[in-house]
Amino acid sequence: MSNGPADTGIIFQHLRKLTSKRPDTTRLDVGDNGILWDGSDPPLEEEDFRYPDPGGYGPLVEHLRDKVARVNGLDGDVVVFASATLAVNCALRKLLRPGSEELLVLAPYWPLLPLEVWDAFGTLTEVPAYLAQEPERSIAQAIEEAVSSQTSALYINSPNNPCGEVLERRDMEEILLVAERHDLYIISDEAYEDFIWRGSGHCSIGSLPGAAKRTLTVFSFSKSLSMAGHRLGYAVIPHQLSKMIIRTGAASGYAPPRHTQRIALDRLERGWPLRLHKEYAPRHKLACEVLQPWLAGNPRGGFYVFLDLRRELHQSGLTELELLTRAVDEAGISYIPGSSAGSAYEGYARVCFASLGSLDETNAGVHKLRSFLDGLS
Repeated sequence: MSNGPADTGIIFQHLRKLTSKRPDTTRLDVGDNGILWDGSDPPLEEEDFRYPDPGGYGPLVEHLRDKVARVNGLDGDVVVFASATLAVNCALRKLLRPGSEELLVLAPYWPLLPLEVWDAFGTLTEVPAYLAQEPERSIAQAIEEAVSSQTSALYINSPNNPCGEVLERRDMEEILLVAERHDLYIISDEAYEDFIWRGSGHCSIGSLPGAAKRTLTVFSFSKSLSMAGHRLGYAVIPHQLSKMIIRTGAASGYAPPRHTQRIALDRLERGWPLRLHKEYAPRHKLACEVLQPWLAGNPRGGFYVFLDLRRELHQSGLTELELLTRAVDEAGISYIPGSSAGSAYEGYARVCFASLGSLDETNAGVHKLRSFLDGLS
């Protein structure tokens, strides 16, 4: 089992209180973009004030259809949602049903996921998969051992939030075999597809032979286009599920604003994903080098490094929240405690290297965190 939404909520509530008392805190906790706006986004049009199409703005949808076929090798219906979070939520509300309400989740996982599962009246079961915690056992074996009669679907996230590890194609092929054997749907969260820093490139599990009919692939413009405040994402959905999930999205907020979708199309056409990749690549390298003594796993994708602070907790006798409190109060630096990403990760910390405005600010931030951690020894 896992932390529920209340546990994760306590962590984020505590963090908000701490940072509100010290507004000069260097925020390495928020998974946001430091590069947000260049003043070139399209202005409002009269048509933007009318009800938008629940399926998405036509020119954007056409652009995305071409992209997912050409880049990701995916086949399915492309649907635009008011955030990738909503796309995941709508999928869970349709896939998790009484008697088959269990979602297997590769851990560590996105900290908000328990809330989405709770909202769908589901049960989240952790499958420790990243960080090579059990090197002798493959990810597929771990999933196989976790499947129960109540399991309906599997959630994977690659590149991973929070640890930055990337699933290899062979891992996905083995995962797909397990899903086929037990007739499971796969929700593949690919919010960080544009941010692979080294090694083999991104692979969408839905592109593998036979995977399209059971895979829902979710993408986020919050990351690839620096549009977190606009709440916009999209999904590639198997044909047999798309109408049902579109209706669920419409019931949850009808549709994302047309103007927001036009901004996304404009940024895609102007190459924002590549621009951000170039901006954040040196930040990733810097964070890995400066925080190397605590680095967990192989963070070769995404916006984060995952730090192992268990020794510091043990030596200091502090709890996770007590250590975070000292980091904010004494050093003016924040991060996300690891238990928000699963019960097996208490004593770890998620650090976002993309959230600040420049490489110089990131350099100052990660060195500030290192100085704090060095001072605990």
